[in-house]
Amino acid sequence: MAKIQKNNLYLDLIINLYNKAKIEIMIVIKIIKLLKSRWIFKMPKKSDILIFDRVTEKAGFTEIIFKKKNYEVIDVRYESVCLPILINVIFKFGFTRIKENYFAEFIRKVSPKIIYTAIDNNMDFYKLKLLYDKCIYISDQFGISKNAYAAFKGRIKKDFFWHCKKFNKISKKKLKADIIFVFGNYEKNKMSKYIDGNYFTLGSTKNNHFYNIEKKDLSKIKDILFICSGKYNATIETEKLYFKYLISFCNKNNIHVNFLSRFGQDMEDFYRQNYAKGSWTYIPRTDMLSSYNIINKQKMVVFTHGTVGFEAFAKNIKCAVFYSDYPEKGGILHKP
Repeated sequence: MAKIQKNNLYLDLIINLYNKAKIEIMIVIKIIKLLKSRWIFKMPKKSDILIFDRVTEKAGFTEIIFKKKNYEVIDVRYESVCLPILINVIFKFGFTRIKENYFAEFIRKVSPKIIYTAIDNNMDFYKLKLLYDKCIYISDQFGISKNAYAAFKGRIKKDFFWHCKKFNKISKKKLKADIIFVFGNYEKNKMSKYIDGNYFTLGSTKNNHFYNIEKKDLSKIKDILFICSGKYNATIETEKLYFKYLISFCNKNNIHVNFLSRFGQDMEDFYRQNYAKGSWTYIPRTDMLSSYNIINKQKMVVFTHGTVGFEAFAKNIKCAVFYSDYPEKGGILHKP
């Protein structure tokens, strides 16, 4: 019995040391990111619109919605740090909850009427209403999964919703936003369990902007568009396999294959060397919105993973989908 208790003490000690080391490593990583940030020495300008996360801008959402670019951006990935605001926060609150206090102070200085984000899987956004409630918070769904490549990784215990549930339980306050745009009812039902707000199921904002009204003759398909999901370890081997099958099928049926990349022209050599050989055409991404104009011209699309493929499906474009988990079924444990 004494030996078992001694072993348990050793185990508890190891776990405590591991958790302490993990926290210290995370702090060091954040400090390194902070030091690498672009330092801004003046206060942000006042604006009626504040964009939460610069990726919202880079992904093309602001180009569609805020064409006059009359907005301010708060960087949340250490791209830049406003030094005057950081100093104010440290003097007022010390280093306690420094990230949340930095966000709240930044918002107060900008004094927006609207805060908008398309990064709907960042829980920090849904905390803001609890910190500063004098503006309207709008969330817009970016992609199908709240966790990148979840369908290929298997069950993820500590996913976005796990963290939301944990926050609500500890804080005894529910995450919230004023307006939440989602693709469909599944997402609405799932998110509303953990995040309060007025939900609107309007599909994909970017896909809706590039609506497709052209009627196509589907009696003879001479070209097929293959949508590449990227270079991610979780997806690339599966994608390479299905692309190989597609090339073989199209060669037998005298159909040309176009390869829609997530990258620019400089990545063509990589795909030529690593994917099936053939006379297929490489189509580079020229900007974050270029894929939509290309998809609108297609009669048939093939893909294994990614939101863009399902956006083509939503346009009633003929699709062949080799995907392990359909978004309509709502998750990695439900098969079509």
